Amino acid sequence: MVTLYNRSDTASSLITSMNTTRNQPVQQTFGTWLAGKLREFDWNHTEAAEKLGVTKMTVGRWVAGRVPEAKYLERISDVFVTDYDYVATLAGLRPRELMLEVDPESPEGQLVPLIRKAEWTPDRLESVKALLRTYEQRDRKRRAAEGEQ
Repeated sequence: MVTLYNRSDTASSLITSMNTTRNQPVQQTFGTWLAGKLREFDWNHTEAAEKLGVTKMTVGRWVAGRVPEAKYLERISDVFVTDYDYVATLAGLRPRELMLEVDPESPEGQLVPLIRKAEWTPDRLESVKALLRTYEQRDRKRRAAEGEQ
């Protein structure tokens, strides 16, 4: 299927048009991922629709394999605290080569979208780095203590 668009459409339509064929495996991957997120959050289609600002039928279509329009991807990534690029890749609207090198379900992968959305002042950055260094030092001490036993 070819996605047709008017040249005056927004950038999201341009992104959508980059994928001129929507193959079944990508759609199933997005639908499977979304169904898993709904289970993880313990949401039915109605609850997810309210959070995403769409109808429950739209959520049902996405779970069943329809790819969301590009204009919904940021909202989906925000609601499920998942990297935008990952969601766009699952939806088949971005090449897989651009996907994160970390698992988006891992702790690191869950932090990426939050890091990208924060406004990073020098003070805020130093504060977060200091907190992470504290965790790293505690973990190192704990591992050393466990190794001694």
